[in-house]
Order: sequence, then structure tokens, then C-alpha cells
Amino acid sequence: MKIGFEFNELYRHCEDRVGRKHHKDKTKFFAKHGVMVVQVFEDKCDYRRKTVKSKARHLLGLNVKREKVHARECVVEVIEPQEKNEFFGRVPRTVAK
Repeated sequence: MKIGFEFNELYRHCEDRVGRKHHKDKTKFFAKHGVMVVQVFEDKCDYRRKTVKSKARHLLGLNVKREKVHARECVVEVIEPQEKNEFFGRVPRTVAK
């Protein structure tokens, strides 16, 4: 697939240590050789892990094909709380007396 993922620690890969154009130059170098490099920084993995995984799965072609539903095909309706809870798989809270 010619895709590379580089996980960068913030401490070792800050501009002060590697230079301002380090990552851009690396990406260009590999692009010349037909390899796409995806730079993933430590903070993104820590705070947006689901998003990083989702994007990686998309790039690797591992996402499940889902049927698109366009907004113009949707209808907005008011539903009962019980129906909402069933949809989201929630168990209703019991009220302590």
C-alpha cells in the first residue's frame, strides 16, 4: 500500500530539536519514492485516539462501507423518552425515595 505511519513524541520531535521543516522534508522525501507518510503526534494519540484510529483505518481501506443517508431523506420527529433510551441502549434510572 506504500503508506507509513510515524508516531512522534512531543519531546523528541519539537521544532527546537529537529528543526522547523524536518517533518515536511521527510514527507517530501518519501513522497518522491512513492510512499505516503502520516505524521501522528503524541498528543493526538493521547487525546483523540478514536479519530486517529478511524483515519488510519480509512487510509488502509479497513472501514466498513456504510450506506449514506442524506439530510433531505430524513424526517425529524419527537419521540418518547422510553423509545430514545431503547435506541441508545440505556437502562432507565430508578428514583430513590
